[in-house]
Amino acid sequence: MAVIELGLVTGDDEEPRAPARRRVRPGDIRILAAVVAVLCVVAVTGSEPPESHAPVTLWSVPLQGGSDSFASEGSNVYVLSSGEGYGAQRSLTAYDLRNGTARWSVQGVDDATWIGSVTDGVLTLPAAGTTVEYENSDGSKGLREYTRDTIALDTATGQELWRLRGEFFSSGGGRVLLGEWNSEGSTVSSLRVVGLRDGVTAWRRTGSGAQSWVTTNGVLSDRLVTATAEGLVEVLDFADGHVVATQRLPWQPAADSSEQTTELSVEEHTLYLRTVDGDRGRVVAYDTETLRELWRLDSRPFGGFYACGPVMCLNDDNGISGYDPVTGQLRWQRPGGGYAFPLYDDRLVVDEDQDGSRHSVIDGRTGATLTDLGTATLVWSYTDGSDQVYALTRTTQPPGATAVSALDKRTGTLAMRGLIPQVQDYGCQAAEKLLVCATNNAQLSVTDLAF
Repeated sequence: MAVIELGLVTGDDEEPRAPARRRVRPGDIRILAAVVAVLCVVAVTGSEPPESHAPVTLWSVPLQGGSDSFASEGSNVYVLSSGEGYGAQRSLTAYDLRNGTARWSVQGVDDATWIGSVTDGVLTLPAAGTTVEYENSDGSKGLREYTRDTIALDTATGQELWRLRGEFFSSGGGRVLLGEWNSEGSTVSSLRVVGLRDGVTAWRRTGSGAQSWVTTNGVLSDRLVTATAEGLVEVLDFADGHVVATQRLPWQPAADSSEQTTELSVEEHTLYLRTVDGDRGRVVAYDTETLRELWRLDSRPFGGFYACGPVMCLNDDNGISGYDPVTGQLRWQRPGGGYAFPLYDDRLVVDEDQDGSRHSVIDGRTGATLTDLGTATLVWSYTDGSDQVYALTRTTQPPGATAVSALDKRTGTLAMRGLIPQVQDYGCQAAEKLLVCATNNAQLSVTDLAF
């Protein structure tokens, strides 16, 4: 749902526990005092400051690092937990977003790894993680990781709807794409599309030997593109699996290092093929319905090519450039390093330096800067564009806290909302006026920003 993807929790016939309540500690008193100080500054410097109150922690539960994760969607927060103590079972629990009441909890998901998606009342869990060793042509060893199964649960009750062989690849239009890997984890031996709620197979293909795959996203969700190691590309209809188009495209032979790569992406009905050889890169756009070439561009050095809102973004020595996705024409260019990410409407978040420590909000159609965020990171909802966007910044005074500001979507200005205990980097999700965060003291905390 939000900027940060994390996870969930379960239990079976065990009585759901009430969420652990967090005591107010001396450090929290300092934070509350700092909030008062911040708001006093706003009152002195602003002629008509907006009404504001200190953030309030609604509830919290333990959240261990590493294998624990969470996801917030709708009125629920799902927590996948490894439990406490020797022999504890892995569980998935659904908590009420506002009051922390455990709505259901199930156990027996010990092999679940993370949350694949939460959509249309169904939660999917990739499961049965596998690691295989492979050998490169120079004799060096490498590791590949993938999952063998996918579990689907009803978000209202936690009831298991189905468990099927195949790794969760993507979902859309009430369907789920599952893929089975060969024993080396290098090619897909079987592709299957099943119903989201019933797990019934809509279609299945075996023996394609695909090494790369990609689906259309957004409202379309109607095309699946696969490619073999030799560059044989097939466009399939996501609904019934029939072949829409097929062609052998220029393909960079795979190498044992990242010096030579070929990657695919699809935006609406345009397929983008990116080939890299050393520091040289080429992007070719094709129509998915015919695989007819639309346009191409070359870059040296090549730092990446990807979708970012209304444009396709290219990273190279010129910085970040925005290209028209239909014509390939250059729309704007910004100096500096880092990457760009879609935010809402036509807005993008861009890194202003190579290490991604400083950010700005820009107009995705013109490249113009709207807001300098400094070192703040943004939290927003991918699924609900009407939700509030927040900026989080670590504080030095007081130390160990996080300052929260609200971003005005129309003007791009930031309004201070107060301080909360320090959270993990990229460890928050937004839900209207609430923040769901993994804190640095091993808690999952839900905070009402109360403005």
